Amino acid sequence: MLQKTSSESLLKHYPPLQTIPSEEWPEVFRRQPYPWSAEEDTYVRDWYGKDATLDIAYALERYPWSVAERARKLGIRAK
Repeated sequence: MLQKTSSESLLKHYPPLQTIPSEEWPEVFRRQPYPWSAEEDTYVRDWYGKDATLDIAYALERYPWSVAERARKLGIRAK
């Protein structure tokens, strides 16, 4: 389970999120409560470390920290 993190901390680690008001995050990253699909795992394997985590998050409609955690669980490291 993901830890609750303050918006200030999230903005520090993901500066592009500053362009999205925090109240709009659930609209942008809507797939958050759903299990990861095989297609999403493949996308993370193909793009993590090659593209920005935020861009991957937008594509998958997941939070950036969720994408980073999923990559870690899949054994993928940023290059």
